[in-house]
Amino acid sequence: MKRLLKITGLVLAVLVVLIAGFSFFINTYFTSGRLKALIVPKIEQTTGRKAAIGSISVSLFKGGVVLSDMALARRSGKGDFLSAKELVLKFRLLPLLKKQLVINSLSINSPYILIERAKDGTFNFSDLKKRFEAGRGKKSGPQKKAFNVAIQEVSIKNAKALFIDDMGKLPRAQADADMDFRLRTPPPPPPGKTQTAMPVISGDIDLKSLRMALKNIHSEISGRIKIARQISLALLAVIGKDRINIKGTAVNYQTAPAINLDISSQRLDLGRLIALMPPGGKRKKTAGRPPKAGARPPAKGAASNLNAKGSISIAEAFYKSYTLRDLNADWGYSRGAFSVNPFKTSISGGDKIIVQGNLQGSARFGKLGQKNTLSGKGRARFSKIMVKESPIAGQIAILLGMPELSNPTFTDSLMDYGIKDGNTSIDGYFNSADVQFNPVKGTIGLNKALDISVDLDLSPAVSPRVGIRNLRFLKNKMGWTVVPLRITGTTQKPHVSISRVAARKAIEKGLGEEIRKGLQRLFK
Repeated sequence: MKRLLKITGLVLAVLVVLIAGFSFFINTYFTSGRLKALIVPKIEQTTGRKAAIGSISVSLFKGGVVLSDMALARRSGKGDFLSAKELVLKFRLLPLLKKQLVINSLSINSPYILIERAKDGTFNFSDLKKRFEAGRGKKSGPQKKAFNVAIQEVSIKNAKALFIDDMGKLPRAQADADMDFRLRTPPPPPPGKTQTAMPVISGDIDLKSLRMALKNIHSEISGRIKIARQISLALLAVIGKDRINIKGTAVNYQTAPAINLDISSQRLDLGRLIALMPPGGKRKKTAGRPPKAGARPPAKGAASNLNAKGSISIAEAFYKSYTLRDLNADWGYSRGAFSVNPFKTSISGGDKIIVQGNLQGSARFGKLGQKNTLSGKGRARFSKIMVKESPIAGQIAILLGMPELSNPTFTDSLMDYGIKDGNTSIDGYFNSADVQFNPVKGTIGLNKALDISVDLDLSPAVSPRVGIRNLRFLKNKMGWTVVPLRITGTTQKPHVSISRVAARKAIEKGLGEEIRKGLQRLFK
């Protein structure tokens, strides 16, 4: 037994001496200058860009490599595309004998990346992608067995990123974050098989700041993101004076992401938020067009399987001259469509039209920013509508010779609406003591075209002021004068006329009623 222990101790001592000696040889022969002379030209040849490394040190005894002051230049050669103050890589020795590189930890200090999109839509890394693809295509014949690489821990401190869009469609963005990840790499596949299993990732992201600027609107997002079996996040977005809390989770994020996101705010300027959204482009007609030869089918991945839902709660929101209070909605996203169902809020204020009431309903966008994909339905009920300026009300006042109709006030109004293919159908009424628009039915087109029928009811107190004499024949059961109107044109340039068909039917109905009453009196 003692002999076995002596032999074991001797073997271990020899191994330690060999490792120490080999490590001394590595540190002596592979100096920083020699390693840079080997590595830097290879990087430059592969990328076609200038590269720099401040120093490199290798320690087999400690199982570590340290690189400092690394940088890869921009395509123009001026400034850095990638850089890092320090990279520390620690690995295991024994797996190297089996062509396995097991990295215990990878630490990167102060990395920086610059992403630019040019006016032609290309990115500042497009040339790198082409070179890598070209290099991959040149490989032919039997290949040497490559190292299987497994990384256990990744730590990134003081990471910074900058995004610049010369196309002007996306905001300029600058991020600052710390990240710590733990990775569990699946075992290498059998010979001849490709790796299909994804590494399991867990860790934390401390998003110190993500600053964006677009159209003179500055915003900043900060918070923490935890990654485990699910992703959990708690973020604070600041847009101008508005503060938005975002809390949520995501499961199955590698295959079929399912996201739950709740958004809340005490105050929110909706106009500023809408201004940050990218404009919707025109849809291209593709019906009946055969696919191009060799064209790849749409990618099927996590993005195409994305499903999301959540809630929106805003205590006070502002849009133009209107104020929305207690805005609450449930939202969802599935198969490229965004929906809000239901939503409800109270509304007040206004400039040309002052309102006070409640809104509720649902909406669905086939694609955000494209009005012709909007559909939905809802109801608006107002306890007060005061019209200070309206092209439609102005035209009605001119037609009937009643100036007071250009600035009506309603104390009870209800409007049901439905949206389909971007066009809105309406059905409702506007009532006051002496003037009623009841019913109001028709459509408002996507191009703001109007096709609306209105029965304008005037009380006996105001009907004598109508400038068209023959309208005195049109009376309802309450003795109110009924003026059937047709509104066409557009919302900015409406055309208001008396509906001849409706007027004739009303007159015929009125005359028929008078004849019936006369016959009843005659044969009574």
